[in-house]
Amino acid sequence: MKAKIILLSLVSIALVFGAAYHLLVNQTKRQIVETLEDSVSRATSLYKYISAAETLDRIRNAEEIAARKEMLDVFDPAAYVANPVEAAQKIQVELNVINKFSDNSDVLFITDTAGTVLAKNLDDTLKGVSFKENLLVSNAISGRSDEDIFEILGKRMKVVSVPIRKDGRIIGTFNSANIIDSQMAKDDFSNLTEETNEEKGSNPLMFAFVEKQKVLGSTMPPELHEALKRYMEGKPEIVENAIKESERKHEFRTALNGEKFYANIAVHEHLGQEKQVCYLFISSVDKGLQSLSASRNNFIWITIIVLILAVILGIVIEEQSQVPISRFTEGMIEIIHGNRKFRFSNEAEGVEGQLNQNANMMIAALLGERVPDEKNGTEKIGTMKAEE
Repeated sequence: MKAKIILLSLVSIALVFGAAYHLLVNQTKRQIVETLEDSVSRATSLYKYISAAETLDRIRNAEEIAARKEMLDVFDPAAYVANPVEAAQKIQVELNVINKFSDNSDVLFITDTAGTVLAKNLDDTLKGVSFKENLLVSNAISGRSDEDIFEILGKRMKVVSVPIRKDGRIIGTFNSANIIDSQMAKDDFSNLTEETNEEKGSNPLMFAFVEKQKVLGSTMPPELHEALKRYMEGKPEIVENAIKESERKHEFRTALNGEKFYANIAVHEHLGQEKQVCYLFISSVDKGLQSLSASRNNFIWITIIVLILAVILGIVIEEQSQVPISRFTEGMIEIIHGNRKFRFSNEAEGVEGQLNQNANMMIAALLGERVPDEKNGTEKIGTMKAEE
């Protein structure tokens, strides 16, 4: 009997646990993962528009600088032709001032209308380099301000190029370039979170600039940054597929340092047809489920405690239910052994009381004793204990 009660308790609790686990834990897990994926996807879509707004701000700032009197005073094509060394030095000094107070970009440089660099801030590493075939610079020479991504001094950069106008004609271009690295990734991600109030909780989104088999920069901790680099080096198809369908964002799942991640990748805006740089948002699925893991562990412990209590309660109930049966069995043994004067207690209540009363009536009938009239209550049966 005890084994049956314990087994019944175990089976019942196991069924309840399985149903609750499926309905609560698994359902919550799906909701957490779906919310995480939606957050990554939404951030990937929003970045395109926020980046475009930031580009317009950079273009307006560059146009303001190109139109300043100080710039136009030092950049005189005729003076440059007459004394290129002195003119270049004056332009470089002005670019250094601009770099310090107005535009803290990594590289500032001026070109003439042929696309040749006349001067650069800080040093002469770009002097004489021709950007004649560069679409961004050639568009600026034609009068169109824009931004593009290309390589300068061996580094991938975001470059803004605007025309410099004097007396109604274009005399050259002003160019402002920033290296695509982890600092840019942090700045761009900060702009996104400020605009959208993206969650910065225990499981934040992370952002990275990548190109084929290379990570240019990210907001990740160093160990994850290195893990992402190794992953991208071995998965060139991720960037290749994104570039082939540049109007779409692509999702993928990966494990970095044994931790599961969900990511979206999309192609960064490029002016020309040659697209190389992509951006991605990534978030840890494992960290997202940490709170659920804690709740699941609590759920398991509560189930274990309930299981133990149920077993103990089952044993107690079984013991209590056996007491009247044991008493009745002992009485029957007395009668079997010949104690005809033994009677069951009529003071017991409930089922035991009814059983005792019926047994006493049966004994009286078997022994030929007068059965008392229950309605008149003229006689009581039994004495609760055997008479020796």
